[in-house]
Amino acid sequence: MGGGGLLGGITGALFGSPQQVQAPDYAAAAEATAAGNRVNQVTPYGNLTYTQTGVDSKGNPTWTATTDLSSVGQQLLNNQNNAALGLGSTINAALGNVQNTMGQPFNPNLPELKSSAGSASYGKVGSGPSFSNASAAQKMGTVGQAGELQKQISGTGMEGWDAATQLIMNRLQPQIDRQNAQSDAQLANQGIMPGSEAYNIAKTQLAQQQNDLLNQAQLAGQQVQNSMFGQNLAAGQFGNQAINQQYQNQLAGAGFNNQANQANFANQLAQLQLNNANAQQGYANQLAAQQANNQAASLGFANNLANANLANQANQQAYTQALTNYQLPLNTLSALRSGAQVQNPTFVNTPAGPDYLTAAGLTNQANISNANAANAANNSLMGGLMGLGGAALMSPVGTFSKLF
Repeated sequence: MGGGGLLGGITGALFGSPQQVQAPDYAAAAEATAAGNRVNQVTPYGNLTYTQTGVDSKGNPTWTATTDLSSVGQQLLNNQNNAALGLGSTINAALGNVQNTMGQPFNPNLPELKSSAGSASYGKVGSGPSFSNASAAQKMGTVGQAGELQKQISGTGMEGWDAATQLIMNRLQPQIDRQNAQSDAQLANQGIMPGSEAYNIAKTQLAQQQNDLLNQAQLAGQQVQNSMFGQNLAAGQFGNQAINQQYQNQLAGAGFNNQANQANFANQLAQLQLNNANAQQGYANQLAAQQANNQAASLGFANNLANANLANQANQQAYTQALTNYQLPLNTLSALRSGAQVQNPTFVNTPAGPDYLTAAGLTNQANISNANAANAANNSLMGGLMGLGGAALMSPVGTFSKLF
């Protein structure tokens, strides 16, 4: 806007040139911000110092952060390093002792702890009287075991029929095989080939004859089975009659024995009652004697218990001493490997310095905004003057001259 010529010179004289914004030095602002963060720190245990040690390829300065221990801390570090070197061989020797000791299972070689009070013996009450029983009652006669009655007839039903039929068929099978062989030879001699209609008719007739023969064998087997059933039925009935008679005889004998045993049982019962009364009195005497023995044994048990506790305490102390000796090489190695450590300095997080880089950017944005506003105002005024100039050109010359 506001180009050359007479009008450009006039607007330049009246309003000045358009605003130009100078870019800030961002590199300098960034370096100033970083410099604000490089704060040397001093603590009782050491110092942190920043030193410029050169420049990079762009000419920017480079820095080095150095941590120095305090004099006491440096002495401790030196002593610790010297002690670590000096104790190296000692620690290796102690490690060998630990390996030799820990390589063997812990064995304190102690006597077995006593778990009881020893020899105290309490009296036991005798087993008591054994009350007799009338043994004759157990001998009362019983009916003997009779034979088992037959509940089924063997060799009957389909099983017997099949067995009889199979016997007949076993005799017929060679005859059937000869008929088949003869039929095949006869048909071959006649020139009748397998698969032809004449061959099939001949074989069908032969099969029908053989089937009739087998049916007759089935009927014959049924007749044999019926005959066997009758015979087995008669034998079973005879056997059952004999078994029943045997049972009746056993029942009569058992009744006679029971009467005799009952009389004997009554006699034994009276004698056993007298024996049991005597046994009961003897048991009461045993009980009184055992109670006296238990009182004496109780006192002996208390003495034995005290002795056992004393022995166990001594045994426990010996065990603890053996365990201490077993662990001594390991504890020695741990003591050698431990010790005072150097206290490293702890630095605080320093607050960030002024953020010159962000401030420079914000300032630049503000300058750009101001320049844009000034240029927009000039452009607006120039637009108004251009409108007036156009109107003057359209007016008479005298009117234009009044403008100036």
